[in-house]
Amino acid sequence: MGWKVIFSLRSQQDLRRIVEYIAEDDPSAAEQFGLALIAKAESLADTPEMGVPLRERPGTRFFPHGSYLIIYRPDSAKQTVRVLRFWHRPRLSHTEGMCIGFHAEELRRESHPLSRYLFRLANGLTLHQDGG
Repeated sequence: MGWKVIFSLRSQQDLRRIVEYIAEDDPSAAEQFGLALIAKAESLADTPEMGVPLRERPGTRFFPHGSYLIIYRPDSAKQTVRVLRFWHRPRLSHTEGMCIGFHAEELRRESHPLSRYLFRLANGLTLHQDGG
């Protein structure tokens, strides 16, 4: 059985911003891309060491999906993979991430414009609400 994949609050914020940005031009493509990012991150449950080690952060790895990097930290003792960020490659030189409010209660509201993929996050994944 695979490891547990946990999406940090910051990775959820990143995902929301990515999807909202793409949705400005193509809502359907935005939803598909958001779901694809989630699926790619979930695949870490079966292959937690598949990414490249991040030199600047020991124990942290990354791998690409399109023009984004999925940054994560595997924990073999707990058999968990913590997705830390979804990072756009041109932003790699920046030190500050994107910040917007994002809470589990908001995910559960079916009226949310991105409710389909957000509802999947709320019900299909472990939400870790620590801001990290």
